[in-house]
Amino acid sequence: KGIEEGLEKKGKTLLKSLVLHKYGIDDDWVETLTEQQIDEAVINVLECDTYEALKDKLGEKEK
Repeated sequence: KGIEEGLEKKGKTLLKSLVLHKYGIDDDWVETLTEQQIDEAVINVLECDTYEALKDKLGEKEK
C-alpha cells in the first residue's frame, strides 16, 4: 500500500509540473484526480492546447 501511495503522489507531482510548465497554472485540481485520471491527463497534456481543454477532456471520460 505504501508503494501505491508513493506512485500516486509521484504521478500527481509529475502532472502538476507538466500543467505548470505548459499552461503556467498551479492548481489543486490535480489533487482531486484518481490514479487512472492522472495517467490519462499526463497523456492528454500533449494533445490539449489549454488547461480548460485538458479538464474538459477528463470530464468527458467521467460521463
